[in-house]
Amino acid sequence: CWELGGKLTLRGPAISSLDKLGDLRTVGSLELDSTDLSAIGTPSPIDVLGDIAIHHNSKLVDISNVEAHGDLSSLMVEYNDVLPSLGGLSDITRVTGMTMIESNPKLAAIDLSHATRLEGGLTVQDNDVLASIDLGDLTSVGNFTVSHNAALTTIKSLSSLQYVHGTLTVNDNDKLSGLDGMSSTMTSIDGGIVITGNSALSSLGQLTHVGVV
Repeated sequence: CWELGGKLTLRGPAISSLDKLGDLRTVGSLELDSTDLSAIGTPSPIDVLGDIAIHHNSKLVDISNVEAHGDLSSLMVEYNDVLPSLGGLSDITRVTGMTMIESNPKLAAIDLSHATRLEGGLTVQDNDVLASIDLGDLTSVGNFTVSHNAALTTIKSLSSLQYVHGTLTVNDNDKLSGLDGMSSTMTSIDGGIVITGNSALSSLGQLTHVGVV
């Protein structure tokens, strides 16, 4: 079986290998929940077409074989104790539902540099060693929240961002010194702007030029 039209759910500590999946290459949706996997050790990358949920996997260090070329319905990466990166997820271009990256204590960087639209909003919070977020191609997003990332120093270029269809929240990121990556031609923020508790923040950068709030 190379293609699974429905959802593939892998749940529980008894799952430590994916050998019995053979050369699976496409699934409708994917959930990895509380497994004992250290990597997605399939012969070929698995292309996901719908939802991705990767959560509560205590040994998972490599998800480079999980890919999404184009649109997703939702993306959730949460509570993975040793996961250092988002691997092949950097090719995502659009997520119609929520994008949530939360409580991954070893996640050092978030690369969603090809994402143009995150329509259901983006939440990045409680990632202890996260130092950078790359959203270079992002043009529109729902609620946009960056909160409680103790090591975050930079949100890389947001020069393409035009619309926030919700509230922009930047909260309690102790090492974040500026928002200089924001677009100088941002058209509108439909909700509000909430910037609180960022003890090193000294500049709002191009956010001062937003057209309409």
